[in-house]
Amino acid sequence: MESIYLSVVLLFAVQFASAASEISQTISSPDKQVNVVFCLRDGTPHWSVDFTGKQILLPAPLGIKPKGNPYKNLTQIGFSISSSDHTWKPTWGKSSSIRDHYRQAIWKLQETTGEKRKLNIILRVFDNAVAL
Repeated sequence: MESIYLSVVLLFAVQFASAASEISQTISSPDKQVNVVFCLRDGTPHWSVDFTGKQILLPAPLGIKPKGNPYKNLTQIGFSISSSDHTWKPTWGKSSSIRDHYRQAIWKLQETTGEKRKLNIILRVFDNAVAL
């Protein structure tokens, strides 16, 4: 009986530790149909995307590969969201004006070891698209 109790306690401890090492942030499109989740798992940035409640991009690493040394042991140092809604006139094409309506997130990360480099990930979420 003690081994079952110990196993249950260890299982909860492992789940709590993994949840504690995961930081997530969410941003939605202006119409709330597109949702992007940023997640920092064990120092590595991940993301996922859903559209109208259906997941279209499963949680996956961002795959950031800078020249030289790869980023390691990242931690979040900031997260901000802003919005934009304006129109612009193209020089050619079918439309006389184009609406540029999106919500933008800036996810600020920094290495906790080594060079302690900083990384800003900028994402724009439109009603019908995501731009990273």
